[in-house]
Amino acid sequence: QQPYVWRKKSMKDWFGALAGFTMIELVVVMGVIVLLTSIGAAGYNGFNDTQKLKQTGLTLKNNLRVAQTKAIAASKPSSGCTTLMGYVATFTANGYAINPQCTDGVIDDPTTVTFSAGVTFSPVPSSFFFTTLTGRISVSTDRTLMLIGLSKKYTLIVHPNGDIDDSGLAAL
Repeated sequence: QQPYVWRKKSMKDWFGALAGFTMIELVVVMGVIVLLTSIGAAGYNGFNDTQKLKQTGLTLKNNLRVAQTKAIAASKPSSGCTTLMGYVATFTANGYAINPQCTDGVIDDPTTVTFSAGVTFSPVPSSFFFTTLTGRISVSTDRTLMLIGLSKKYTLIVHPNGDIDDSGLAAL
C-alpha cells in the first residue's frame, strides 16, 4: 500500500473541465438582479407617497383638533386680543393656516403648514372657524377637506357641531 500524498487540487479536479460561467449567463443574472431591484424601488416609492399623504392628513386632523380645543378653552394669544371669538382655518392649494379670531380681527399668530411636494387640496376648501366655548364651526354645512396625492386621496369631514370624521385613504 502506498502512503497518501497530499496534493493541491485544481479547479479542474473539483469542477471538471467546465470551470466558471459564460458571459451570457452573467448578463442574464445581472439583468434579473436589475429587474428585481427596479420593481422593489417602484414599490417603495408608491409606499412612501402613500405614507406622506396619510401623515399630512393626520397632521391636518390633529391641528384642527388643537384649534378646536383652544377655542373651547377660550385660550387667547398673550397679546393683541381683547375678546377671543374662535380660531379660523384658512386654506390654500398646498397648505393651511390656523389663526386666533378676536374682536380686534384676525391675530397674526398662525399655525401654518405647507404640504410636501405631491400633496394638495382639491378643491381648495373655504375658510371656517371654531367658535369659542362650543367648538362648533361657523358654517351650517359639512366641510370636506380632500387631500390629493399621486394615486390616492385622504378625506376629512368637519361637521357643523365640530365633529371631525376621518375617512382615511382611498384610491382616486
